[in-house]
Amino acid sequence: MSVDEFRLLRRPRSLPDVSQSKPGLNAKYKAKIVYYKHRGDILPRVCYNASIEVIFAHLIIKSSWPPVTIRIPLVSISYIETIRKYDRFDIRGRSFQLHLVGFNDVLYTANSLEESRDWLRFLVVRQRIPHSILKIPFDWEVDQPGIRRKSNTRSSFKSIKDFLLCHKNVLRQE
Repeated sequence: MSVDEFRLLRRPRSLPDVSQSKPGLNAKYKAKIVYYKHRGDILPRVCYNASIEVIFAHLIIKSSWPPVTIRIPLVSISYIETIRKYDRFDIRGRSFQLHLVGFNDVLYTANSLEESRDWLRFLVVRQRIPHSILKIPFDWEVDQPGIRRKSNTRSSFKSIKDFLLCHKNVLRQE
């Protein structure tokens, strides 16, 4: 195996000074626009001025408008890529798509988009190691049945109205 194949196993940078941050915080980012589409959702969520934190084993997204909280386990992330032209991150899993536009790093302000991408990839790979040791199945190893849509039009209109107006905070666990 070549050195390039082991690139993800090395830390792309030194660890930050975390004496003043909350415990378990591995990364903190800001994004102007967040687009989140879950396989079971009718319409995607679009949020503005979001803060993204990697705390312990989860990617947590909190937006200012609409007030939404999305929680994604790092183990379920299978694709992380950047588009430098738009300062955009594409993060995908088996059951979701997440696009972050206007992305910048808060903990490491001098980091480029590629360094932030490599750090997030490192955190994902690091979280997969305990799952492999404990033999916990990953998302792609488990058959997921198709999600049925509700046939009741009254409840579907209510869910669309709740989705568009975002009356309450939503906590989604993958």
